[in-house]
Amino acid sequence: MKDLLSKAGIQITEASRLLQVSRATVSSWVNNNSEPHRFLKDRVDRFIFIVDAAVANADLPISEDVDKAERLSKISKVLSAYEDSNGYAGVIAKH
Repeated sequence: MKDLLSKAGIQITEASRLLQVSRATVSSWVNNNSEPHRFLKDRVDRFIFIVDAAVANADLPISEDVDKAERLSKISKVLSAYEDSNGYAGVIAKH
């Protein structure tokens, strides 16, 4: 997950907001200190699939020219498109 988030240009704080979990929780997953709880595992797996697809299709990372205040919204829009096209409703928090 760490490498994928890096390739996608998604920071831990952004991933936590997109998944609606704490920053500490995502940090723990990224650093292999824990795994997602069984109630979150499916959603996190879908999130990883969606992010990977967006990276593979060069829709992520978002340009570094994007204002920091707009980053999360743009990332959310990109991932929401992949979420919708894959039938994964409810994975990404809308921003």
